[in-house]
Amino acid sequence: MCSVGSNISVGNSEITMKKTKKQIQKITFTGLFINLALSVLKCSVGHLYKSQALFADGIHSLSDMATDLIIIIGAKFWEQPADDCHPYGHARIETLVTIIIGATLAGTALFIGWEAVISFSNSQDKNPGWAVFIVALISIIVKESLYHWTISKGKKLKSSALISNAWHHRSDALSSIPVAVAVIGGFLFPALRYLDQIAAFLISAMLLKAAWSIARPGILEICEASAGAETEKFLKELAAQIPEIKDIHAIRTRRLGGSVLADLHLLVDPNISVEAGHKIGGKFKKLVLDSDNNIVDVLVHVEPYARR
Repeated sequence: MCSVGSNISVGNSEITMKKTKKQIQKITFTGLFINLALSVLKCSVGHLYKSQALFADGIHSLSDMATDLIIIIGAKFWEQPADDCHPYGHARIETLVTIIIGATLAGTALFIGWEAVISFSNSQDKNPGWAVFIVALISIIVKESLYHWTISKGKKLKSSALISNAWHHRSDALSSIPVAVAVIGGFLFPALRYLDQIAAFLISAMLLKAAWSIARPGILEICEASAGAETEKFLKELAAQIPEIKDIHAIRTRRLGGSVLADLHLLVDPNISVEAGHKIGGKFKKLVLDSDNNIVDVLVHVEPYARR
């Protein structure tokens, strides 16, 4: 039996995790209240002025609220330090949250698309009106501003969930554009009775694309995909800075939340002592961890170099 409450990493790292959790929750709470206000506004005006596109956009804002709540709750767990049960920490919880955000967005997109398709026969002869346009414009400005603020904080905190939620905010801003365009188009071309439904269908397609972009990195991480060729190239470049390292191979990398784990083999002079080889490996590991490349741990195996 492993002890869940037994922390392996304590001290400054644990304090940093607590601060990060509070910042993530504070940022997400702000987004939640904004999403609540926008959802009520868009759904109310969309229903009052019979704009299916704006009402669908309001449902999208409602789904944003759901993901905000998931992050607020999830941050409590994924920012916990490593313990006996989870020696690599709890960052995969953040990955799961990211995938859930993408899945929620995809479900919302399918719902909006289906509603748009089945309502083509119920299109309104009357243009929804400028009130719908103004609300859509407010949504675009507010959600795009929220996107820039959230993604900057997400990158600073190296939180994949915050970055994913930022894109959720941007997708909400983008989904309001067809609503505004539909109103203008309705005034310019009154004979086009289906513009509102077409706008709703476009919103659905945009959200599906955004959902895949959000969920894909998390899915790859769960499937243990590598951190990419750039990370491998970076490790080789660092190894080249240490003359005692003759070669480097068997590089394997994987992502853990917003971080990267690596293991590799360093080839050194076969005539040196075990202690000397250990020091070379430690020197390389320090060089990697001190670098600004999101690599939080590297397992180094030192082996003798043999000329071919």
